[in-house]
Amino acid sequence: MKIGLSSYTWPWAVGRDGYDPKAPLDTAALLKKTIGYGISILQIADIPSLHRMSDAEQEKIALLADENQITLEVGTRGIYPEHLMRYLEIARRLKSCIVRSITQKIDDEAALWIREVLPEYEKAGVSIALENHDEHGTCE
Repeated sequence: MKIGLSSYTWPWAVGRDGYDPKAPLDTAALLKKTIGYGISILQIADIPSLHRMSDAEQEKIALLADENQITLEVGTRGIYPEHLMRYLEIARRLKSCIVRSITQKIDDEAALWIREVLPEYEKAGVSIALENHDEHGTCE
């Protein structure tokens, strides 16, 4: 078993869509905390600073993680194809083998959207993990 940290450990410190703290705990700071605690996994999930970073900034995070033997995992909210493709690119840069997402929409259209992006995810060796935070019944 491996122990990891998540941006969900400090949800108000990292910020949420619609809530930006005066001095947010950004992705680099989360990675430094992970290194400092001697932990080997960091889940960067649903954190506004991740998708605001430039490609070069994301690559710098990936390098620092590699240098410290930290596995990165990414997550987001939403399953629109364009959004999932953006997060596939982020996952590639951060060498994450998973993109986890939360969705409020579970229907035929949602399944179509997942099927639309799945070939690219499979080619990249990245899994899509859909989470249910008590929003959907087991039959959905």
